[in-house]
Amino acid sequence: MAAKASPKKVSAKKSTTEYKGSKVIFNASEPAKNPARVAAARKARATIKARAAAKLKKKTSTKRGVKKAGKKGKKAAKKTGVKRGPSAFFLFSADNRAAVKKANPSFKVTEIASELGKRWRNLSADKRKAYDAKAAAGKKN
Repeated sequence: MAAKASPKKVSAKKSTTEYKGSKVIFNASEPAKNPARVAAARKARATIKARAAAKLKKKTSTKRGVKKAGKKGKKAAKKTGVKRGPSAFFLFSADNRAAVKKANPSFKVTEIASELGKRWRNLSADKRKAYDAKAAAGKKN
């Protein structure tokens, strides 16, 4: 006669509270067993979340890689309503672009910009001071 097989005992999962890298593991039945370990696990979990939040604040990713967040650019200027005035060179370019186009009708946009740059570099100090003063007045407003 064959002996009846006794039913297998189902063992309960061990409740663990451990800090492993970015994961914190603890079982729901743990508080009744060891509250100190549960508190440590909760603290570790909070630390992980805080680190992740700090990383997100510090860096933002772009197509070319990672850049530091917090730099003010055009979007920040739009939000605050603050607009930077044009530089002395841009004021000079606005005044002289038409003359360069008229003298050289076959020039492309890049060639016009190059010519304006040459003229700006060769500009006398007196005329340059006038544009610097206009730019400084524009930045105050």
